Amino acid sequence: MKKRLITTLAILLTAAISYSLYAYQFDADLKPDDEQTIIALGDSLTYGLGDEKKQGYIGQLQKKLNQQSNYTFTIRNFGIPGQESGDLLKQLESMKVNETFNEANWIIVYIGTNDLRTATGGNFLSISEETIAEKKKLYTKNMKDILLTIRDYNSSVPIMVVGLYNPFQQSNQLNEIVSDWDNSIQVITERHENTHFIPTNDLFKDKEKEDYFSDALHLNNEGYRMIANRIGKYMEEEME
Repeated sequence: MKKRLITTLAILLTAAISYSLYAYQFDADLKPDDEQTIIALGDSLTYGLGDEKKQGYIGQLQKKLNQQSNYTFTIRNFGIPGQESGDLLKQLESMKVNETFNEANWIIVYIGTNDLRTATGGNFLSISEETIAEKKKLYTKNMKDILLTIRDYNSSVPIMVVGLYNPFQQSNQLNEIVSDWDNSIQVITERHENTHFIPTNDLFKDKEKEDYFSDALHLNNEGYRMIANRIGKYMEEEME
């Protein structure tokens, strides 16, 4: 009798777990057709640090899309200030992030600024070709793994990989480094289906820094607006 009871309880528990996983798996399919979920991954730029209006590009992108499309957009912001690409890989292993991928209609990956900052002595000004090359090698490897990990969780969701910008446009050497890193990441994205590279460095060329930056690195509301408009324009073209 006791053995039969244990067997019955085990069967019920297995059934409950299976149903829970089934219900979660198809929960995203229960969303209305006009609802879209965007998952944003990155560092302080995705977090929105420096925006005096506390919007960042995420808040402005959500407002723009909701005003100009027939969909209702919700953006889940997983940006963490200070993250490098290796930190994002670790973040993707957490259940908090993983459980959201099934419901995503779009994913934004905006990472690498802190990798570049570390490679340039923490101030973008200490340039060592050897250090830059080593850090770039690690960064590109991490980006490959990040995209593969996302695809393991969701094989078809559109992924938008946002490129880096040079916060010191007067430095031609740093511009060359940013362009080189961006070109390498663009090549990686093009190897993945439904994965797209969105450049940003050109947005700040020949611009007065004080008009778009809140400090040496981070953008202000106007700077983030330019990032939001660039991403939003791409998304609108894809949805046409």
